[in-house]
Amino acid sequence: MPGSTGCSHLEELLPGHLSYPDVLTSYRWPRAVDCPPGTESWRLAELAACGTPIVSEPADPQEIPDPGAEARRAHAALRQAYASGTMTRKVDDLLDAVGLPSARATLNISVIMIDRGDLGHTLAQVTPQRDVVQLVLLSDAPDAAERARAAMPGGVEVVVRPSVPGLATGGQLNRALDLCQGDLVAVMDARDTYGEHYLTDLARAFLFTTADIVGKAAFYAHLRDVGATVLRQPAAEYTYLPEVAGATLLARRAVLRGLGFADVSEGWDEVLMRQCRTDGVKVFSADRFGYVCLRDHDPRLLGSA
Repeated sequence: MPGSTGCSHLEELLPGHLSYPDVLTSYRWPRAVDCPPGTESWRLAELAACGTPIVSEPADPQEIPDPGAEARRAHAALRQAYASGTMTRKVDDLLDAVGLPSARATLNISVIMIDRGDLGHTLAQVTPQRDVVQLVLLSDAPDAAERARAAMPGGVEVVVRPSVPGLATGGQLNRALDLCQGDLVAVMDARDTYGEHYLTDLARAFLFTTADIVGKAAFYAHLRDVGATVLRQPAAEYTYLPEVAGATLLARRAVLRGLGFADVSEGWDEVLMRQCRTDGVKVFSADRFGYVCLRDHDPRLLGSA
């Protein structure tokens, strides 16, 4: 991802002696790259796939670029670059066309959600997500199954179970995990808000990392008591870290089943992350976008923003 240097001109990044791997490293180094008109589209796509903002120099030299806007543009360009098709996907399509098996792993997703009494909000978070093959919903609403099946796209398996009185959140998650069939398992918190590209953006990290668990350590949080939206741990993007937020958890199903959830309600994600460190399970923190943690009051979130 972009380094801490300022905006660089494209020609400054491309001295003739660089090998291709060094070119990719050079792409990632500046905070942003100024590309002249007529820059080849493949070059722009490579920059976007490296997550580096592409900008034009401001007309006013005193104008200060908005780093937040640059980061958002870079993230949108990165998504578009991957959506247009990676070389791996093109090779696999070619192998499929000639009747040879491709080696591309599938990344279909089972989503676990515990309804907290507002089933409409709960379903609104998961309905727009792509690559979901199964929703495992724990809800006590009498019409939960009917509403969930009506809301989810066709082809998505919907499994609804009532909560077990007295069972901790970790125990509820273990019940749901036993029902999951997807390659990946996502835990989404019904209190929070998720963008429509949340899961596809998060799952992308499995294409370029060796992590078994992906999530977010950098994310936005809205605290109702102070009326503020803050960015938690802004430097914790695109890196291997000891832990990510439980509400952003996306894990390989077999690995998560091997770890399991501790039978606690508060801090179940912290216990899980400690187990990952003990077992040597790699955890990767992705981008900050697509998720907002909503809380009435949380001093820890405010203190780490």
